[in-house]
Amino acid sequence: MPVSDLDERRHPVEHADAHWSDSLYFNGFDRETGVCFLTRMAVLPNQPGANALFIAWVDGVPGYGYYRELDHLPSADWDATTIEGVGYRMLEPLRRWTLKLDDGDSKAFLEFDGVGPCFDYADNAAPLPKPVAWGHYEQSGTLRGDLVLHGNPIEFDGVSQRDHSWGWRDWSGVREWHWVTGLFGTERAFNLFHVVDAAGSVSVNGYVLDRGEVHPIVRADRRTREGEGRVPEGYELALEVAGGDRFEISAERSHASLPLQPGTTTVQEAPMRLVGGGLSGVGIYELLFNEAIPPTTPPGK
Repeated sequence: MPVSDLDERRHPVEHADAHWSDSLYFNGFDRETGVCFLTRMAVLPNQPGANALFIAWVDGVPGYGYYRELDHLPSADWDATTIEGVGYRMLEPLRRWTLKLDDGDSKAFLEFDGVGPCFDYADNAAPLPKPVAWGHYEQSGTLRGDLVLHGNPIEFDGVSQRDHSWGWRDWSGVREWHWVTGLFGTERAFNLFHVVDAAGSVSVNGYVLDRGEVHPIVRADRRTREGEGRVPEGYELALEVAGGDRFEISAERSHASLPLQPGTTTVQEAPMRLVGGGLSGVGIYELLFNEAIPPTTPPGK
């Protein structure tokens, strides 16, 4: 089902649990400087509350971090939301957004421009498991503007991935997930979402953007190399999309991985350097694992 302009707004609350959330996420990679970042905002209407995050890697390591929480909901919808020093503004539905950061000598004014349509993960053969999200779509694009970190200015000119998720997020029901993004300039991009539930069942979701068109992934063969603490060190990936085309990608970790620990889960955020189909690219490998659920060796490992 095509993503609509209305989908860019906050979605109706469909569950009374305190973990119901609605979130936006953006990342960005500047190939000239090697600087990359991720930022996320989430609202939790049943608490109520909200939070905002902005993390950047400089010289190959996490060099800047910002996190704030609110005990109330922001008054504005997603088209113009600010949580303390982080702000997102929609300029054109399904296409253009601005990202702002205002934190002393660290600031940002960046514009995201989609290079392909938004892809609804409900369009995969099987939707994402509900503990991950009730609704989810993603878009690949470019990102340009000004970024200042600790007083050091960067003319940012790179690529980006964004997503919008909503639902009752019960990560205790997830053994692990592998959220893998690759961006090859404006020519090609992909996102793979491999989720392993508590019973060990594996779901495959995602798309390949090729020459301006998105193609749902129907099969993924993933071989991930992990280091201490389950840090993703690299991977070999073969993606088959609807229609039969096949894409092969190799990756090596390019920056230090950043571990985050929400609840009983650990999330490793590992920027990557990619090659595939004669193209070089950048991306990030997000590995979430739940220490409360014994590990297994799922397909694709």
